[in-house]
This record gives sequence, structure tokens and C-alpha cells, in this order.
Amino acid sequence: MATSIDGFLAYWCGLHEVRGEIHSVFQRALNIRTYGGQLISILSRAGLDGPNTMVTELPQDLNFVTMGLSSGMPVRLDGVEADLGQGALNLNIGTAQKWWPRLAGGAERLNMDRLKRNFSAIRRTMPKEESREGLSGLLSLVGTLAAGRWRTVQRMAFTPLTHQAIPGIRDIMMGALKRKENLLGRGLRELIGLGTGQTPSGDDLLLGFIGTLSVVSRRVGGPEVEDLLRIIRRDLGVMKERTTFISGRLLSYACAGRISSPIISVVRAMLFGDAPDAHSSARALMRLGADSGSEILLGVLLALSLVPRLSKS
Repeated sequence: MATSIDGFLAYWCGLHEVRGEIHSVFQRALNIRTYGGQLISILSRAGLDGPNTMVTELPQDLNFVTMGLSSGMPVRLDGVEADLGQGALNLNIGTAQKWWPRLAGGAERLNMDRLKRNFSAIRRTMPKEESREGLSGLLSLVGTLAAGRWRTVQRMAFTPLTHQAIPGIRDIMMGALKRKENLLGRGLRELIGLGTGQTPSGDDLLLGFIGTLSVVSRRVGGPEVEDLLRIIRRDLGVMKERTTFISGRLLSYACAGRISSPIISVVRAMLFGDAPDAHSSARALMRLGADSGSEILLGVLLALSLVPRLSKS
């Protein structure tokens, strides 16, 4: 039995028979690539609702790998059922709770003073992360990055990957603030696909950055943020071949404000909660993956640091 399902996915499955194949399998997660080029994820860990995602609860002694599921196996989603691997897994999605990526109820306006206080509080508590591969070492410097002290950051000792990412971070920040398409596009090119794995480090940062701008765009108001997102969508459409299938699809969802519940929780706490709420949700996000959660959080915080300035534009 599926316990939750993205509401968009449930609606889509109710209208169409969806066919594809298993793209990748892990112990507690598997990814499906539909023949139409969409990504669907099935997770066995509660609390990780997200775009095009189904969540179920497998028995303690069972996981997707031991079930014999592997890449290339056929998948069919039809109405209330998902059949994977020629009967290896039959998932009932008809009674699953529907999930929607809502930021907050009603039309609650942003309180910029609260956001600034939460940002100030959370950046003081960010641990100094030592990472061999990812960008999480920049989390403790999020205030320095947000203040635009690029020369200070560039003189510090980091991994080669982090030094390679810093110009891209600078360009997306400055491109967004100054509405310069060339800077924004250059930053995207420098970051997309940067790193290794199914979701490279640069993509994780972009996921947090773009997803946050997307979900707050209507609250900030004005056409300027929508124009930024239009530019990002256009450029990502051209650059999608520079990264993995999974990462490319997640970034396309982020452009539409469709980001997973742990990311939404951080943004919601920073905008509408208090410092303890923000700290708790940030810690939960950081626990995802080896470095991915920290890299996504870095992107979220950098985007939120821009919101007060974008709202005045």
C-alpha cells in the first residue's frame, strides 16, 4: 500500500496508463523513467514527499534491491495500481494520501523582518562542514556569500570542486539581483552537472536556489522574479543534456515550484516560523544523503537572502 502520492501524479495516473522502465534502484528508493521522458520516484521512507513521488512502507527486512528489482525492468501505472518488474512489486496507490507542495495556507504575506532575523540566526548556527566531494563546506559561509564578499571566499582553502563552484554561485546571485541574463546564464552553465552521482553537487545547490525562488515568487510580487524564472527555465531547457536524467527532471520541477517536503519545510519555517523552527527543519534537510541535503540547503538560504532585495524591485 502506498501511504502518500504527489497529487499531480495521482491525477495523471487516473487519466492515462503510464508505461516506462526502472531507471535506477537503491535500498530505499527507486526511480522510473517513463517512455514520455518523465521521472517518477518510489520511496520507502516517510516524510519525503515530493514531485512525481510515491511513498510506501516496506517491511523492515525487505528493500527494493533484495526484491530483485533492477534497471530496465518494465513499469506500468494504471489508475490505482503500479506494477513493476513483471509482478515483483504491485503497489496500490488508490488510498494513498495526496500531497501538494504548498508553502503556507491562504495569502499570508511575507514578513521581511522575520525572514532577516531567521536568516541571521540560522547562519550563526551552521556547522563548519568538512566535505571531500561536495559543497557543504560553504554552509558556514552562507552569510559571507550572501553579502557578496567573493574575494574573501576565493582566498580560502577548499576542495577543487568548491573552488570551481564559487564563480557560478557568484554569477547566479549577481545575475538575479541585477537582472543580467548573461550573468545568470553563465552561472547556470558553471554549476549544472558540476560534481558526480545521480544529482551532482552543483545541481543540488541549483535545486534549492531555483525551487525557493519559484515557491516564493508569488509572495514577493512583481513581474521581475517571474522574468528571472522564465530565463532560468529557458536556459535549463538548453542545458539539460549537461547533467543526469534524474537531476535534469528535478530541476525542471523546481522551476515550477514543485520541490520536496523537506525543502518546503525549511522555506516555510524561514518565512513564517521562528529561529528554532528554521534550525530544526534545516537540520532535517541536512540529513538527506551524504552531501546533497547540505548543498540543497545552501541554495535555499542563498535564494532567501535575495528575497528582501527582490521584493523592493
